[in-house]
Amino acid sequence: MKYLYTALILLFSFNLTCFSQNNAAKSDSILSNEPIFFLDENRVKSDTLSSINPTDIAAVVVYKDTSALRILGNEGKNGVIYITTIEHARTKYIAYFKSKSTEYADIVRTIDDELNVVYILNNKILEKANAGDLYLIDDTNYIDLKVINESELQKGYNIPDKKFGIIINTKQKDKL
Repeated sequence: MKYLYTALILLFSFNLTCFSQNNAAKSDSILSNEPIFFLDENRVKSDTLSSINPTDIAAVVVYKDTSALRILGNEGKNGVIYITTIEHARTKYIAYFKSKSTEYADIVRTIDDELNVVYILNNKILEKANAGDLYLIDDTNYIDLKVINESELQKGYNIPDKKFGIIINTKQKDKL
């Protein structure tokens, strides 16, 4: 999460700098060095970002240098920033987990059904604001998913207020 806040601060600082210029020519030259922005997988202009409430953001992924060039070719020379809202992230990871587990698909049919579950990622109980963590799970890091019932959840994790536990294991990145 600390990377999310750092990226947001840089992003909003960058936008403030770009739009506070009095000289239109200066502003145009600064904007030409702007990274490419994606919001919920759709390419957007930077001014669209000012309408986003930061509490609605699940994940911010910043690519620069060769990573950005690999994604967009020369168009990404100034970087690529992917911003994902919580709603979009939830829709994506629910669909992904449904594809991995029929038991999960039976329990979480809609986003509202998530009120009955708690996610446990790599033995860590996730709080309500978990969309960013779960959204980043894909075939490159996914290991398995197991659904446990209310009594197993209470006995093993001391969580009395949920009907199901969704235990997810992923490959973990090496620490630097």
